[in-house]
Amino acid sequence: MTAKEELKKIASLQHQIDRLKQREQAIRENMASLRSSAGHLAADKVQTSHSNDRILNYITQIEEIEEQILKSILTLEKEKDLICLKIEAIKDERYKNILFCRYVLFYDYEDIAAKMGYSLRQIFNLHAEALNEYANM
Repeated sequence: MTAKEELKKIASLQHQIDRLKQREQAIRENMASLRSSAGHLAADKVQTSHSNDRILNYITQIEEIEEQILKSILTLEKEKDLICLKIEAIKDERYKNILFCRYVLFYDYEDIAAKMGYSLRQIFNLHAEALNEYANM
């Protein structure tokens, strides 16, 4: 695995968590919609029973997704800690700042350049050097 691929694992895990949260939200919305429509059909016992089964199914799905989210968050935090320790071991502060801003805080290159007071070309060059330094750790 290259240094860049290793560093991008943080973003990949964060995207995975975001997708899981979106799925959970969609299920919650479906469940709320079902509950409101079930309230209108309360007189129909068969329909209400079917609605209750679907609601229980939604609750089970939400619990499973919440468990996946928790596991993913723990994995993300472990990965982030390992990567941050490795970044902090780099001697050159410029390299540390670029790698931290880019791969932990998810800044784009323009924001990093503005924050550090360098041109975009300088940031690209320093980023390449920082990746080499990180790879040699």
